[in-house]
Amino acid sequence: MPRIPFTPAQLEALESAYRTANYLSAEEANQLAESLELTNTRVKIWFQNRRARERREKRERDESYESTISSNASSPEPQCDIVL
Repeated sequence: MPRIPFTPAQLEALESAYRTANYLSAEEANQLAESLELTNTRVKIWFQNRRARERREKRERDESYESTISSNASSPEPQCDIVL
C-alpha cells in the first residue's frame, strides 16, 4: 500500500487535537478521522507516533542537559585572586 502523506490542514488539525489531549477516546478518534477524511486507524497511529516522538525528544533534551551538566562539572572553576 503506498504511503499517502497528510495534507498540511490535516496535520494542523491533528496537532491541535494532540495539544488538547495526548490520548483520544474511540469516539473522539472516529470523529476526528471522519472530519479529516482519514481512517480511524491512521488517526490512532498518528497519535501513537506523535507520543513516541515527544518521548524521544524529551529523552534527547534530558541527555543533552545531563551532558552539559557533567561537562560543566568537570571543567575547572575559574580562579579568583582577591588582593586585600
